Amino acid sequence: MVKTGAKVKDIDKGFKALQMALFQEDKKAVDVGYFSGEIFEENGEDLASVARQNEFGIPGHIPERSFMRSTYDQNKDQIMKAYTLYFKAETKGLTTKAFLKLGALVTGMIKKKIKTAKSWAVPNAPATIAAKTRAGKVGDAPLIDTGQMMNSIDFREAND
Repeated sequence: MVKTGAKVKDIDKGFKALQMALFQEDKKAVDVGYFSGEIFEENGEDLASVARQNEFGIPGHIPERSFMRSTYDQNKDQIMKAYTLYFKAETKGLTTKAFLKLGALVTGMIKKKIKTAKSWAVPNAPATIAAKTRAGKVGDAPLIDTGQMMNSIDFREAND
């Protein structure tokens, strides 16, 4: 080894923090959706089950009205931009705030999708509209009956 007398000073301008965030990034996530335990007032079923039935449909009974998957598909670029923006904050130790902001953003997008279901979803069957009318409910908007499903969409920081 040759000694030159030169000294090298390594100045970390945040690279180590970025490395740590990238290393741990796959362990961080936010769950958006319906979480078991809430009961659907209309029929006593688990609300997550009712949402799943509407999201995927039940052949011959309930048409598929994807409000969660389609929201993500239609807003993927915006969601990823927000993720990137919030990720920058994460490297400064704001992990929980960043993911909660992302959860609130996606939750709002899904609620908007449900509110506009009349413009994109398969219409309610005449029998469904008649049943709503008999029950004293107004409107024929798919996915909205009492508003419970729309108001119950939620988010939480994911646990491994």
